[in-house]
Formats: sequence, C-alpha cells, structure tokens
Amino acid sequence: MEDTSNDAGKPSGRSARSSLVERAAEKMVAARGRAQKEAAEPAAAAVPSATAQPQPLPQGAPFDEVLVGDKPAGADRTTGPAQAVDESLHVAALAGADGTVEEAAAPEQRRRRSKMVKIETAGLAARGLLTPETKRNRTLEEFRLIKRMVLSRRWDVRDAPGNTVIVTSALPAEGKTTTAINLAMSIAAEEDLRVLLIDADFIKPDALRQLGVSAGKGLIDVLQDPRMDISDVMLRTNIDKLSLIPSGQLHDRCTELLASARMDRVIKELASRYEDRILIFDSPPVLATTESVVLTSHMGQVVFVVQAGRTKRESVDSALELIGDRPHLGLVLNRAVGGFGKVDFGAYYGSYYYGYREQTAE
Repeated sequence: MEDTSNDAGKPSGRSARSSLVERAAEKMVAARGRAQKEAAEPAAAAVPSATAQPQPLPQGAPFDEVLVGDKPAGADRTTGPAQAVDESLHVAALAGADGTVEEAAAPEQRRRRSKMVKIETAGLAARGLLTPETKRNRTLEEFRLIKRMVLSRRWDVRDAPGNTVIVTSALPAEGKTTTAINLAMSIAAEEDLRVLLIDADFIKPDALRQLGVSAGKGLIDVLQDPRMDISDVMLRTNIDKLSLIPSGQLHDRCTELLASARMDRVIKELASRYEDRILIFDSPPVLATTESVVLTSHMGQVVFVVQAGRTKRESVDSALELIGDRPHLGLVLNRAVGGFGKVDFGAYYGSYYYGYREQTAE
C-alpha cells in the first residue's frame, strides 16, 4: 500500500481531500436523518477511503467541486457513510498552495442567510403608515377591504401567479408607494400568510426609504448577474411575516432585464417557493417610464392607484391602454370622498375606494 503521509508525517493533499469529502458526506447523511435505509437499494455512490489513491485532477483544473462517489474505473471502492447520499451531491473544497484542503462544505451548508434589518414602527405610525401596532382606524379598515379583494382573486388567475401583485399609477405622486406599503403591512397581519415587498421603482426607489431601510444591491443586480441568487438580496425584518427586496442599482437596460427569461424565472421561483407568500411590487408610474408595462406582463394582479381630484381621466385611460387587457386589475381611488355610491362610507372608513374594472367588449 502506498504511504499517504509526507516527510513531516502529515497527511498528503490528496489524502486530506479524500478524508474531508468523507467527513462532509457524513454530515450530510446525518442532516438528512438517514431517511432512506441502506437496505432499500444499494447506493450507487461511495466515498473513497483515506488510504485509497484517487485519480489526479487534470492539469490546471480547479479543485472546486468533487462529486461524491465519482471514482475511476478499477480503483478501490470502500463502503462508507456516503452510501445514502444521492449521486448528484456535490461537496466543494478549496485547496491551499501546499495541496492541503482548507475548507469544504455542501452547497446547502454554504447558502447565505438573508440579512436582518430593523424597521422603526414608531416613525411609520407618525407618517400615517400602518404598523402591527396600529389600532382600528379609517386607513386600517380601508386596507382590510382592499386586501380581501386582492386575496380573494389570487386563485382565479390562470396565465400568471395569482399571488404576484403590482401596485402602480398613471403619474408620479399619486400615492402608489404608500398604498403598496400599507397593503403589505395589512397582509403581514394575516394569521396564515406572509408578504414580500419588492421595490421595483428603479429610477426613484422610495419604498425602502419610507421604511427607513437602506441597501446596496437588489433585484436589478440579480437580473444582470447570473452568479447572484435572489436570496442574496432578500432582507428579513423585525416585523413578523414581512420581508423586503431592494430595487438595486439603476441600470441602462432595466426594461430589457425585466423582460428577460431570467426575470420570469425569478418571479416564478419567489411565487412558488411558499404558497402562503404574497408578492407586492411597488412599480414606477406607467406614463413616466417603460418598466411598469413590462412588469405587469409578469403579474397576476394589478392595483392601479388614482388620486381623486388630481389625475385626469385622459391620463388614466392612456395608462390602462398601455397595461392592456388585464382581467384582474383593481382601481384604488386615493383621497376620495365617499365610495361605493355611499357618501358615509368614505366618511367612516377613510379616503380610499377600491374596485375592479369591468371588461367590456367594443
């Protein structure tokens, strides 16, 4: 048997790598709780023993990933703790200059945990925004009504995930960001739902600023860098069931990135990973930039904010024409007096009116 020790009596680089892969496999098997018994079927993968002599890597090839159980034909195979590990399991290792392995961990173990940020709820309440501590008032009741209408339609959408909701408007300063934040806060108060608020206004991102949160990278950075994962920019908050995704750095090709297949995959991943999660996108005004029109094509529902007494009907018609025929498009009349045909409704519940646009044939 070939001696695997060097002159100093220390294990050689290859032996260290082999034993380290074996230890990583042991940890993976323990983490999985040995759900599959070895008696069910002989495992196709095995880890080389510390005394075996694995095939050298090709010249210049980085020792970044080692496939557990992948060994040259004819070489010795020993049974070990990795028998229950699937053949697709990869264990990463970083080799030092002297050939010794410095670090190894499975991809699941290397996954970065989302950053935690704190939202000062007292400051939000002072600006009229909803918080978990908000007592029953006009705004709270109004957004409960809006929330119920949004949630009731999330299972009716067929061509896009029904739990994806974009909040937009025709023009700037109509209250869309306030509506998006309050809607997210109202959904976070649900017993069985969680909410993810995405700041998708890349030109003038304001959602996180109003929450008192700052971040560097965000959604647009994930779209342009395939090495990044959406979990790298997701932020957990001290408000239970509320998470955030920043907009990221402004890019010259925001519209094209939002229209890409990668954006479609990111949205579907976020929408399908948890069935109890609602995605709220705070979008730019439709008539101010092209990003909103592209975003709506990915969304299951559209919440369109109109400021009463300010937005002209022509602007609303032009914006809705750009959005297109969306069957689940709701209108929020902000700062309205009265609603639903009753003057006392607005006086009792506040300053919002919500309803779905009727689809009529020409």
